[in-house]
Amino acid sequence: MSASSYLEDVDLIPSELFIDNIPEDIASSTPIAEDHFIVKLPGGKLDKLKVQLYRDILAVCVNDYEKKYVNLSFVKTNYNVETNSSNKYRIDLTKFNHVLSMHTDKLDRVQRWMKLLSGYCVNNDFYTKYQVIELVGQGSFGKVYKVSLVDDPKQEYAAKVFLKSQIKPGCKMLLVNEIRVLQLLSHLNIIAIQEVHETADEIVVVMPLMRAGLLSTFIHNHPKMSNLVIASIMRQLLEGIEYMTFQGIIHRDLKPSNILIEQFDKVGTEKVPQIKIADMGLAVFKNEDVKGYAFAGTHGYMAPELFQLNSKGPHEKIELSTKQDMYSAGVIFYLLITKRNPFKPNDDSDVVKLNEQAKISFDSMHIAKFNKYGVDLLKKMLDKNPKTRISVNEALNHQYFKEEEVSSPTLSKKSYQYEIGKMNTSRSPVRSPLREPKEINNFSKLKLKQQVIDEDEDTNTRSINLISRMRSKSFH
Repeated sequence: MSASSYLEDVDLIPSELFIDNIPEDIASSTPIAEDHFIVKLPGGKLDKLKVQLYRDILAVCVNDYEKKYVNLSFVKTNYNVETNSSNKYRIDLTKFNHVLSMHTDKLDRVQRWMKLLSGYCVNNDFYTKYQVIELVGQGSFGKVYKVSLVDDPKQEYAAKVFLKSQIKPGCKMLLVNEIRVLQLLSHLNIIAIQEVHETADEIVVVMPLMRAGLLSTFIHNHPKMSNLVIASIMRQLLEGIEYMTFQGIIHRDLKPSNILIEQFDKVGTEKVPQIKIADMGLAVFKNEDVKGYAFAGTHGYMAPELFQLNSKGPHEKIELSTKQDMYSAGVIFYLLITKRNPFKPNDDSDVVKLNEQAKISFDSMHIAKFNKYGVDLLKKMLDKNPKTRISVNEALNHQYFKEEEVSSPTLSKKSYQYEIGKMNTSRSPVRSPLREPKEINNFSKLKLKQQVIDEDEDTNTRSINLISRMRSKSFH
């Protein structure tokens, strides 16, 4: 078995190396890099061709009018030297049994392109490129380490190391899904994937090191939070949702324990957390066929209309959309204001039933004292009817964020910028659909507890998003 065979699962990812179409905006955009290589295309001969790199797309220019495109997601990259050739330096791009080789006589060109490709492909040099510093988190089948670059020890990252032998089939789908979604996204308020590596025994996902913990821990440790801090957190969360909406992605599991804090910024006398949305294991594309796992998420944060998907009787067709993420964000907003979940007023409450009924009390002392425009926005986000529920664009333009006390330049700037090592090339993603594992067809027969998470775990112990999600409480 080859070192990279684990991710090559035809039930999860398309097996083709080349794709037929790409979005118009990338076709007309400026490439990140461009060079000439000696390339042999399928059915062709070795020829000197122009190769262009866009964000997660490689284009081989056959002639002035024709290009062949490769979606780099889940493509393995490797570097070889052929001593008996004048163009002895070779980059191999491999997916299943398909290989595209790019030859050159220039070592610096190969090194440059291997570095560029590393952020989009599956790499195989983790233990030579990174040094492990310490263990920072542990899950049921994986560990999270703080690591640094061997060539630049000051550059530190978090490396999630998953043992292949301990990953269950359903959890493998979550891992593949998180990788495919996060490699398409690049936004200040969404966690980024730096690199994906595969060894004989492990899958390693390298991400920025989040030094300030989880939003859930921050909420727990700050029983009194100013309007400025609450507004900042909500603006960042909504901007992340707005960006995902633009990319056609629905998160489906927004909650404080899936939101990380990178650092704290000083705004006046306030320390404002800079947040990043994480855990894309349940994320789907708008209009994607999710079949048996449309009903997914975490009890206490789910939009009420989703519960109809679990009912046996006839019900109105539910369209998965950003409106479900907006409801989850509304629950987080409520929690920031009142310090309690609207569907868990006490330890004896039935969270599932209350969440489904969506009966929320807005009579608390905290809400009575809160900014009136903030309360108006809160109620519109928690509207039980998805058709009349406020959209993310409407929410960001709400009067609440225009109030003088929350509209400082630091808080009102847009967050559209790309993450570590990735170029500022805005575009819609090339959607490489996640294929359902065969066992997914039986999801409708599974019990509710297998499809939806209960938010009963101690969030202080959940130091890492993906590993802690893939436990026995997972919907798989």
